[in-house]
Amino acid sequence: MRTTAARLEQKQPMDFGTNVWYGATLDKLKSHLIEQIDIISSYPERDAKSLRRLLARRYELKDGNLIITAGTFTAVNVIARIFDRKKSLFVTPCGGKLIEGCEASNHEIVLSGDVNSLSELDFTGIDLCWMANPNTVSGKQYRRKDILDMVDSHPNVTFIFNITYGNYVLDDPLKPSDMGKRSNMIMFSSVSKSYNLPGLRLAYIVAPEGIGKVLQKQVASYSISTIAQEAGKYIFVHPAQFVIPLRKWLRSAEEFRSTLATIPEIEVLPSNTPYFLIKLNVGDGRELARFLAEHRNINIRTTDDVCGLSNQFIGVSTRSSEENSLLVAAINEWIASKVK
Repeated sequence: MRTTAARLEQKQPMDFGTNVWYGATLDKLKSHLIEQIDIISSYPERDAKSLRRLLARRYELKDGNLIITAGTFTAVNVIARIFDRKKSLFVTPCGGKLIEGCEASNHEIVLSGDVNSLSELDFTGIDLCWMANPNTVSGKQYRRKDILDMVDSHPNVTFIFNITYGNYVLDDPLKPSDMGKRSNMIMFSSVSKSYNLPGLRLAYIVAPEGIGKVLQKQVASYSISTIAQEAGKYIFVHPAQFVIPLRKWLRSAEEFRSTLATIPEIEVLPSNTPYFLIKLNVGDGRELARFLAEHRNINIRTTDDVCGLSNQFIGVSTRSSEENSLLVAAINEWIASKVK
């Protein structure tokens, strides 16, 4: 991992706006892919069959339960397509791209608004419910038992869960095996986020076999490159190389949030993950983002592409202590210029 000084010297921004695990060690994976580079001269498996089988064994599912896609946006689009013209409830906050994918398939969109409990969700007339657990924007996590009870209590609603950040929490997350014999539950996850490999565009869907067959037909043949498939197989065969030091990262996140909370002009929202939301009581997130990018070479997440949040909010992910301190100082500097 490059030091902060090296990153600044090379003009690379400190990226607090993405939720990828910044400390991933990829040397062995890179060496493996270099050794296998000749595979780029061969066509990829048309449906990533070997990777599907590997994941199925890992999660104790059938091959037909797994569909490999070129990233989570593709996963969302193929799921939305097979439920054309349905009424979809989205638990907010959520990414705007998620809703765009459903709108492209003529879904009627309903936003949940701010809810503290799953019991507050209204499923009247709803065909599909889309939810990330933990939430991809706020880091909020609902209890696994409560989610499964909700799924079982509404058999006429198909629940679609983004479980990408399940390995960013200590509390029991949703698992692919939770689908079991449930016919109204679909899950999808990015392979790249927690491994700091967003350029691979690799994700998977877990679905009941009947739905899985329909979904597989929606995925373009040969759409997962040979390199992406090989990287995915390597990751799941060598999981010990990609273990996140989660307790340490979460402790650092708690220290980061505590330091930020001493700034009177902002409100730090609770989170179960190393990423979280900040509400600004002066200015707005776009102004702050411009200042940080132009003057401090720092990126944060604004809410321009988020449904359910105003521009008063920003999202940040915990990085090294040194980098976290630089962001705190920069936010203090910006706020001081606003409250003169």
